[in-house]
Amino acid sequence: MPVYFSMDEPLTHEDMEAIIKLCAELSPDKPLVTEADIVAVWQRGGLLLAREVGSGEVCGMASLATYRKLNGTVGVIEEVIVAGQFRGEGAATALIGGLIAYGKRLGLLHINLTSRPDRLEANALYRRLGFEKRETNVYRLVL
Repeated sequence: MPVYFSMDEPLTHEDMEAIIKLCAELSPDKPLVTEADIVAVWQRGGLLLAREVGSGEVCGMASLATYRKLNGTVGVIEEVIVAGQFRGEGAATALIGGLIAYGKRLGLLHINLTSRPDRLEANALYRRLGFEKRETNVYRLVL
């Protein structure tokens, strides 16, 4: 079972290598994440890591991006990733719970997230945690 730590501890080179590996596991068709990408997200806050008890090795991660709208600040949970051998042990639940608590401390109006329909277990988890499916269309323009 992983253990979770605060978002403000210093990152090691090994942590960054583990994050790069996790991101490649989630999106093998996308460009590799760099250490500079990780540092930029880490410095703005909202990146939560799960570590394996004993070894301290990073075994999961999730991020919360925030942005200001006219009526307040909102969040978007991104990159919820748990290494294959640690899935089903509660890591994703704890990671998302940690980001929800962080969002409350920031005073966010709400938190959004998206998930592909074929990710049945992830979608069930999000509903269990109180997220409601919205009746909306998501559009993207690739630049």
